[in-house]
Amino acid sequence: MFSGKRPVSVTAAARNCGMGRSAFGTLFSRLMGISFPEFGLRYRLSGAAAQLARTDAPLKAVALDWGFTDASHLHRTFCRRYGCTPADYRKRVLEH
Repeated sequence: MFSGKRPVSVTAAARNCGMGRSAFGTLFSRLMGISFPEFGLRYRLSGAAAQLARTDAPLKAVALDWGFTDASHLHRTFCRRYGCTPADYRKRVLEH
C-alpha cells in the first residue's frame, strides 16, 4: 500500500500486477467492494488512528508517517471520517 511513506497510486499498483489501470480498478472494486483509493484512505486513516492511540507523537508527525500532506490534511480527513478531531480521538482512547 505504501512505497516509502507515499501511498501507492492506482497506476503503480496496476503496473505491479501486470494490468492496465482501468482493469485493475474494476477488478479491485469487484473483489474488495470499494475502490483502490478508498481502500488506501481507510488504511492510512486506520494507521493514523492507531498511532494516535498508542503514542504521543505530534499530529504533524502522524500525518507524515501515514502519507498525508500535512497535519491540516489529516485533521480534515480524520474529522470527516470519524466525526471528531484527532486530538479528541486520542483523548477518548486514553481515557478508556
